[in-house]
Amino acid sequence: MILTVKISVSFLYSSIPEGEKSVLRQKLIGHIHEPVLQVATQLAIIISKIARCDYPKEWPELLPSLLHLVRTEDDSVQQRALLYLHHVTKSLASKRLAGDRRAFQDLSSEMYSYVCALYSHLSQTLLQQMEAGNAEIVGATMEKALLCLRVMRKLTVHGFKTPHQTNTVMEFVQSLYERIKNLLQYRQVVLSNDTLLALCEKYLVVQCKVLWDLLDFHPFSFVPFIRMTVEFVLHYLFQPENQVLLFDSFVVQSLNLVKGIVLCAEYRPGKVIEDTKEPATLEAYRIKSEVFTPESLSLMCRQLIENYLLLSQEDLHVWETNPEEFAAEEGGEAWKYSLRPCTGCLFLSLFHEYCDVGSYCVLRPVLISMLNESMGLIPPDDMNRIIKKDALYNAIGLAAFELFDEVDFDHWFSQVSNI
Repeated sequence: MILTVKISVSFLYSSIPEGEKSVLRQKLIGHIHEPVLQVATQLAIIISKIARCDYPKEWPELLPSLLHLVRTEDDSVQQRALLYLHHVTKSLASKRLAGDRRAFQDLSSEMYSYVCALYSHLSQTLLQQMEAGNAEIVGATMEKALLCLRVMRKLTVHGFKTPHQTNTVMEFVQSLYERIKNLLQYRQVVLSNDTLLALCEKYLVVQCKVLWDLLDFHPFSFVPFIRMTVEFVLHYLFQPENQVLLFDSFVVQSLNLVKGIVLCAEYRPGKVIEDTKEPATLEAYRIKSEVFTPESLSLMCRQLIENYLLLSQEDLHVWETNPEEFAAEEGGEAWKYSLRPCTGCLFLSLFHEYCDVGSYCVLRPVLISMLNESMGLIPPDDMNRIIKKDALYNAIGLAAFELFDEVDFDHWFSQVSNI
């Protein structure tokens, strides 16, 4: 039945009489107590599709009704209301006409403070429950906090023309870094609980996506977080003692954040820096110059090759059983989702952008030193060293254009072929 309604709304809603539309809208909101999550999710999608057509003109009471339900003390009703609110804001945020975007910005200015306060409350409650160690309660609170975070993501990114001019927005974004740290630590506690582990990882990834969306849609609003982001990534991804806390999808999001900062066009001043008019561009350039030092760049270069550009066992299996699929996974937009393509893109971006810092040659000596260290025979049964050597050769292939003056490729190829 629910799928029939969903299909009807998707394709036939405009032809339904207005009276029946009104009854349908009331009945959908009335199913807030739906106990089955899969059914509740379909109801939320149906409501969001109708909201895209009818809000705010024909259904002005939708958001006030959902916010009223969110305020309830009944946990199950609050969870369902947040689920509905998430899908409605996601649908409204996707509208691209100028009038619709202004309407969503007006909506965001009305909702933001309350939703942000609710998210802060849920996050604080979650932290207390994590410290207490009750996994069942933690799971329920984390589900609500995750839904609230998803609402905040759309409101933050699409609800403001200039988010950095709103203190509440900037405070929310800044709070994410500490919350990510707490969740990374908690993830180690729940490694044996598959359900809670998956939820925790999903929560961490969505927090990273908030940062990425802010950088992508509002680069000038992200300037105050450039230093914090790069230092965070250096601490967790490039310090071996902290890498035990990580998982692949989190690493991918973090590396893409750094790549976004490195390549952001708004952070690049003109050839004559003094001629650049935009103060935020000059500030971003200054911060990047301070955080991307020769030391940090050398560390990142080595760690990307030695830890993140390695072929995994799954990669080797796909390569052996289905080489066409392996080649396809390396191209396109794989860098958005897969670790090795993402690592390769960041490595190449760093090499092109920071091969030389001022008059100081930074990354070429690191790569050549690693190449010299890798020379010599490797026992065929030492897969660990073989995979590391493959990652190094891959990196040299990516940066070959920058290395022609440093490496005699003909001599090197003859050496390799003779080994």
